[in-house]
Amino acid sequence: MVTLADVRAVRYCHKGTRRAFLGRGWSWADFLTHGLPASLLAATGDAMLLKLVAAAEERHGLIRRG
Repeated sequence: MVTLADVRAVRYCHKGTRRAFLGRGWSWADFLTHGLPASLLAATGDAMLLKLVAAAEERHGLIRRG
């Protein structure tokens, strides 16, 4: 699950992230409350969103660095 903590971790501005989400028909309010599935973001192939997925995976210990 990708959350606002991941947006902060990659230092994206909320306004730009919100715009990217709304442009795909995703609810910003739902994202703030519940997050979005990483698979949904990854399926876009968008580099910005893939960076969020990577941050979420790292936060949840799904990948290791080094």
